[in-house]
Amino acid sequence: MQRPGLVLAAKGRPEPGLPSTPGIEIPSPSDTFREVQERIEAWLTAGAKSVWLVDPDRRRVKVYAHPHRPQVFEAGDALTDRAIPGFSVRVAELFAEG
Repeated sequence: MQRPGLVLAAKGRPEPGLPSTPGIEIPSPSDTFREVQERIEAWLTAGAKSVWLVDPDRRRVKVYAHPHRPQVFEAGDALTDRAIPGFSVRVAELFAEG
């Protein structure tokens, strides 16, 4: 299984080999839609609670808890994820420069 571009790990949960925390995919320009979708499905099948697909060009984040039904968060939204209770960040902050 390929590793996601980034993984959030909750404090006190040193389980780097287990896909239990959200994976974060930031596709490269050479990745096809199918390749990205296959990685998302593989991580969810392996037990990841969610996978975030980050689109820097559109300043958008899609949160997948199911392979084909993502929640879409735009720049003006507060990104939340049921896999991380209490977590919230403005999408615009993720793409802020400086």
